[in-house]
Amino acid sequence: MASTESAAQMRQRLVDRIREGGWATDPGVEEALRTIQRHLFLPDADLAEAYADKNVPTKLGPDGECLSSASTPTIVAMMLDQLDVQPGARVLEIGAGTGYNAALLTAMGARARIWEQPRVRGEQISRSRRFICR
Repeated sequence: MASTESAAQMRQRLVDRIREGGWATDPGVEEALRTIQRHLFLPDADLAEAYADKNVPTKLGPDGECLSSASTPTIVAMMLDQLDVQPGARVLEIGAGTGYNAALLTAMGARARIWEQPRVRGEQISRSRRFICR
């Protein structure tokens, strides 16, 4: 049976679960998680997968083995809580992957810069920049 729950509802429910687990205690982290649309950074994932509290594979090897993935949202919340980002802080995101974390940092008022190895696909970088610069 297909879910009729919207992306916004799934995102709010995910953040509620993260908060119940004791994370996203910083109001800026919670607001960023509630605002930034994770599914836009995971174009190959369906909404249920994008808003599940699990990592999402973003690159698979020829044998199907996961080579890269978007981090589990709870882990992202833990890291951002511990980072204690202040508005205006300059943050260098190395190996930004999907760009989702950089978008969260930007939503929190940080000046996030991304450095990615040249072998990363150009369309992935362009997509990330488009969503971060909103």
